[in-house]
Amino acid sequence: MSLLDVANKLDESGFDPNKGKEASGRTELPEGEYLVSFDNITHNASGDKDFLMLTFKVLQGEHADETESIFPTLAETTSTGKAMPDFVISRAISQIKIVGAMCDIVVPNKVFAGNSTQAYEAIVPVLRPGIGTMMKLKKTFTENKKNPDRPYSNYEFSKAKQPSMPKPEDSTPTDDEDPFKDAKTGMEINSNDLPFDVSDMKENA
Repeated sequence: MSLLDVANKLDESGFDPNKGKEASGRTELPEGEYLVSFDNITHNASGDKDFLMLTFKVLQGEHADETESIFPTLAETTSTGKAMPDFVISRAISQIKIVGAMCDIVVPNKVFAGNSTQAYEAIVPVLRPGIGTMMKLKKTFTENKKNPDRPYSNYEFSKAKQPSMPKPEDSTPTDDEDPFKDAKTGMEINSNDLPFDVSDMKENA
């Protein structure tokens, strides 16, 4: 994408320089169905928060080469210190297991033992061999009454036909080969980019 393309896309996103607030470095896909590849998984930290980030790259169409990241939260408490609702954690675990299934990887329950930080550390090596797997992604939005400008994103995955290429017996990258070593994503993320406080979500939202 050229510099002009980026500038035009910034205008289309509703960016207003008169408001004095810079645009986020992250972009989000609109609602729709996409053919994507599982592009990256990292355990990162921003301030005093750590989080798991799964990234997918669009392979074709108008949004080709754009990425979408999801942040399944296993945090035990919300930003206000309240206990995280069980349905929020259940949803996050289901997302992690579904992405694994799309990659023909079984995510064992034992990775969820311990606290969220330990779980994130255990999940990364389990899902990392799936990087490069193609899948279909359907994205929809649900209204966020508390913050209408940031609707809830919903994801539905299904399997896609893989390229007819022999898969290496060991698809786990070495330290020298791994571009994601030490969780260096090349993407700067601040607290405003992280998932909003989900404590206000309704279970059936």
